Amino acid sequence: MLIWGWTTKQTSSTLTNTDCTSCQEGPFFRLVLQKFFTLFFIPTFPLAKEIVLFCEKCGCTFSDVSENTAPAIKEEAHEKTPWWGWSGSVLASFLVLFFVYISTEERSTELLIRSQPEVGDVIFLHDAELKSAPYYFIKVSSLEETDLMFFQSTHSYSRLSGAKKAATREPHDKIYYTDEVFQFSREYIKKSKDVRGAIRPSKPSVRNSKDLSKEIKDYLLVSPKTGHKKD
Repeated sequence: MLIWGWTTKQTSSTLTNTDCTSCQEGPFFRLVLQKFFTLFFIPTFPLAKEIVLFCEKCGCTFSDVSENTAPAIKEEAHEKTPWWGWSGSVLASFLVLFFVYISTEERSTELLIRSQPEVGDVIFLHDAELKSAPYYFIKVSSLEETDLMFFQSTHSYSRLSGAKKAATREPHDKIYYTDEVFQFSREYIKKSKDVRGAIRPSKPSVRNSKDLSKEIKDYLLVSPKTGHKKD
């Protein structure tokens, strides 16, 4: 849900050289009130600006230009909008760049998998004949010179995001894939418009042999009865 609106904030306050026209007991404070467009309550960009004269002694305020107030209102009339007034725009720009980067990375991964598939790769496909739930996924089980063998998901999904969520959920080998092995040509996977994405699950890290030896040694030093290390 997009929450938008506008807000008015005081961006500056300066003491002028013009005395209050009401009480004549002190100079005006010149307040700059800036109106901002907001997204999710964050100032995104400035809209209108209003200059108000305020007397600290009597509490009078003036926003209209008159013969007496004009010098104070026109004084330093070109204040710059503070940097935070553009914070929403800056944040939105970063988000756009981030999503562009993510989509580019996903596209690069997809092209790599389609041209050079590996065992364990998950590929998402679209089948128009499935109508209400046209998306499904496959997991590469083995590779041949011109073909790839795969397990197919047991369910199809109405949205691609649903298929991706199911494919990345753990554990999924026995829950989401059929036991039967199917076959596609490498050329089909590489060029077909039915392919709608692909992911390469990260491989588990291999433990260092020294760390493994230490774990075995620590295990042998633990008493099976007390669970404490032997002296």
